[in-house]
Amino acid sequence: MAIRPVSRRLFDSHRPTRGPLSPLVADEQEWFVNDEQSLLGILIRDKVDDDWGYVILGRDQRKRFRAIDAGVSFKKRETAREKLVRAMSDFAQSGVTVFPQETIE
Repeated sequence: MAIRPVSRRLFDSHRPTRGPLSPLVADEQEWFVNDEQSLLGILIRDKVDDDWGYVILGRDQRKRFRAIDAGVSFKKRETAREKLVRAMSDFAQSGVTVFPQETIE
């Protein structure tokens, strides 16, 4: 189960959910997908702290890609990328394909 980098265009074709404030606090730098295209990953640069992080997205019960994991405060881009790929691989190997989201009523 490989994790590979993809273009932003291909990443966006999966219609991932993004928070409305995301562009204010982070710049998306790299995009990733697993072989089954069931997980997406974004490497980000934090605009506030000028460090690195990532967000992993998986499908919820409605088949929408939503955030399921994140890592923050990495000093080096390479470290954040390695952590992202490792976490995505762990999720892929778990066999879980649906990540239910809590609903607020």
